Amino acid sequence: ALRRGIVLRRHRPGHVAMYCKLFSTDGGDTIQYHWVDHTFAMKNFADQRQRYTKEVDFAHPIPWEQMSQHEPRTGKKGSFRTADIIVVHPARHPDPRSEEGDHGSTSLRRSKSDYFEERTFTLVCRSRAIGSLEEYEGRWYKNEGNESQFRYLDFEAATEGV
Repeated sequence: ALRRGIVLRRHRPGHVAMYCKLFSTDGGDTIQYHWVDHTFAMKNFADQRQRYTKEVDFAHPIPWEQMSQHEPRTGKKGSFRTADIIVVHPARHPDPRSEEGDHGSTSLRRSKSDYFEERTFTLVCRSRAIGSLEEYEGRWYKNEGNESQFRYLDFEAATEGV
């Protein structure tokens, strides 16, 4: 799925959620994301629905190679190493770093857009590749360490199971 890419909504603190496409060109060692416009997202959602739920759909996805003509003007993009992912935290689970027992991550809760807990998750990554993943995982779950040690990438899928 990552070689072909998958369209999700990316939530960020203090911002409205934007559509982005996650993909990998190196077999999944690094995952890139690139903002996409509404038209591109809707056409790719239709393709994803057909691929993953086997529903018949007549929409055709836009090939990745043609994406440049559908990029938003800001052209925002980024990447992260899968080796830096500490935990995949579903939004329906309590945040171990929240003293109030809130669900989802602190960054997700500060998004200006609503989201469906059942289809939303956070990739919690270490912000620097110093120390073991187990060490960072322990800090995150025990609410230890500074928030700057973690990088939060909040995503919402169009359907469950994607």
